[in-house]
Amino acid sequence: MDAIDLGCGERVEVIRGPSSSLYGNASGGVINVISEDGPPEPFVETRLAFGDYGYEKYQLKTGGEQGALNYLVNVSHLQIDGYRDHSNAENTQFNAKFRYQIDPSSDLVAVVSATDQPTADDPGGITQALVEENPRQARDRNVLFDAGEDLDHQKI
Repeated sequence: MDAIDLGCGERVEVIRGPSSSLYGNASGGVINVISEDGPPEPFVETRLAFGDYGYEKYQLKTGGEQGALNYLVNVSHLQIDGYRDHSNAENTQFNAKFRYQIDPSSDLVAVVSATDQPTADDPGGITQALVEENPRQARDRNVLFDAGEDLDHQKI
């Protein structure tokens, strides 16, 4: 899921239960994100979003049609400090979809995705008692030791 930017998704399909086996061996269900095609008229758009806890997201998207080629290209960067300890994240994504119409009944589609995610901290789940003690704390098993500390004295 880290390689999918929902900012370039056309729709999301949720298929529950064994009928999801059409998409592989995930008999419990499938979440299928359908990426959008470029519109007939070329466009360029940018989105900027800012929020609490250092949330910043920048997105640049372009798409359109040139003859038999339909294209959509999306680049985005997200960073957040997070509400809880050990919940920082940084992610840069590139997603592109190219559709070439060979003839009226045949298309060739290429989807290209790349992700650079140097930080993806996960604070983990904590009990109600730990929430009452400090709702911002991370689960001790989710926090790796600092490289400068002695491993023998860390809870893992």
